[in-house]
This record gives sequence, structure tokens and C-alpha cells, in this order.
Amino acid sequence: MKILILVLSYDDSGIYTEFYKTQKQTWDSLPVEGVDTYYYFGNSDEEKIDGNNIFLGVRESLMNCAHKTIDAFNLVKDFDFDFIFRTNSSSYVDKKLLKKYVENKSNQNFYSGIIGNHMGIPFCSGSGYFLSKDLVKLIINNKSEINHNLIDDVAFGNFLKNQNIEFKQSERFDVISNDHIPMDYFHYRLKTSHRQNDIKNMELIFLNKCK
Repeated sequence: MKILILVLSYDDSGIYTEFYKTQKQTWDSLPVEGVDTYYYFGNSDEEKIDGNNIFLGVRESLMNCAHKTIDAFNLVKDFDFDFIFRTNSSSYVDKKLLKKYVENKSNQNFYSGIIGNHMGIPFCSGSGYFLSKDLVKLIINNKSEINHNLIDDVAFGNFLKNQNIEFKQSERFDVISNDHIPMDYFHYRLKTSHRQNDIKNMELIFLNKCK
């Protein structure tokens, strides 16, 4: 079984660049067989993969995230993988536990995450969701049917609902304070009131998991 982690990233020379660097220095610094991570960025003059960075020509904006993600999917679609886990800059991912979580999951029609609802549209939260390879290709091949008036995770949820794909609930721990953080989750969403505090919590989780 092989998993690609795709991290929605933004090189703003500020906090999001700092998130990217911290992710690489913490959870992504620990190799796990069968799990590879790629960070994808917009605003590039050339579409290319350089190491584990994906550069795309899509202009960076909130409403362009679906375009950006589909373009990233397209560049990796022929890689050897069973699942993509699409996550974002303010997430900590325990790759070993991530792999364990999906080892008994079907690699067909698998769409899983924290399920939300936006104005009657179900979706798996963009902080972290799984797509099996067949669904990645389904999205690419039907990209004209994606409603880009919706934010990216809602747009994908809307499309997959219309394809009668079953939504499967996943797990995530939301770090909204500096209280005790359990170490048995594979995905942490870092969302306190201060972004620098989220950086520190990412480093803290890493240190605690390495004990």
C-alpha cells in the first residue's frame, strides 16, 4: 500500500512559509515506507515537480484552491499510490499512524475525512481528507463539472455526492488551546487564536511523539 500526502501550501514569505518549513522539520522529517509527501504551490511560471515540491501556474487565492488541487492531482496521477491524503499547512500528520489507519480500507471509491455540511452540501473537511486513486482520476477527468463558486473542499464534496460516492467519517484532533494534546491521532488541526502558537504546538507534538 502506498500513500501520497499532498499539502496545500503557500509561499508568502510569512507565516505560511514558516508552517511549510516547520512541517518539513517535524512530522515530515520522519520517513515511513510507502508514504511520500509533496507540497504544492501556485504562482509559478512553470508547472513542475522539484524534489518534493510541486509548482503550479494557478494564481494563489482562496477561490482558486480547487483549480490548484486538481492541477496537483494531474501532475501525480500516474505515480504509484493507492490513496492521496490531501491536507494543509496548519496540520500535523503522523505518517506511521496514517498508514495504519488506511491499511484495511478499500482502495476503491474511498472518500474519507471529517464530514461537514455547507448549505446542505456534505463534504470532507479540507484540513485532511483521503481519496483513493480512482476518485482522484474521476475528479481530473470531470474537472469541468466542479463548481468553482464553492470553496474547494465543498466543491469536491458536492461533485462526489452527485457521483453517489459514500462519505466515510475519519478522525482528527483539533488543537484549539495549549491544553493536553493526546498522542494517538494521525491528524492534528492546529487552530488556536495565534498562528505562532500553532507553530509551537506543531513542534511540541513532534517532540512528544519522538519520546
